[in-house]
Amino acid sequence: MLAVSWDTIRLFLHVLAATIWVGGQLVLAALVPILRKGGVAVEAARRFNQVAWVAFAVLVATGIWNVAAVSNMSPSYRTTLIVKLVVVAISGVTAALHIRSRTPRRRAVFGALTGLSALAALFLGVLLAGLTSAAKRRRVGQHEAIDEGKPPCVMTSSRWSGQAARPWSRFPVMSAFRTWTSSGTGCWP
Repeated sequence: MLAVSWDTIRLFLHVLAATIWVGGQLVLAALVPILRKGGVAVEAARRFNQVAWVAFAVLVATGIWNVAAVSNMSPSYRTTLIVKLVVVAISGVTAALHIRSRTPRRRAVFGALTGLSALAALFLGVLLAGLTSAAKRRRVGQHEAIDEGKPPCVMTSSRWSGQAARPWSRFPVMSAFRTWTSSGTGCWP
């Protein structure tokens, strides 16, 4: 079994809160017509808000924790992060405006904006997680191994000499693999 770390806990809490904030909005939106017929739409929305705003606060807190945990942000990562932060702010503001709306039209507009911005924030979060994972995969063989903290396989020239130090050079595919690992110290597949 893989080890549980603070990164695991942080990401678990962030994803759990996102499932409540985003998923709850989708479920509630689908149930509103039925809840209106039963006359319980307002009460259901009130109860959802009690859970959803706690989830939003957890999202903000773990989001700050996520940003603090990332080192050496690339310009594209930073730009995507800024866009996500703006979209999260829009999601929160439009949700608050949706709650305070007095007309059905304003509730519909702000509800739709809240849902769309929440989905966009979720998408951007997955994109950022993918960029972080890709960066970690590139470091395997250079500085760290992902699996269980074991040191990477390293073939150094001090252990080998001459052609034996580069057995892959005779095979273009292996030579390309060694180039792909970017450091020349990657593990054999």
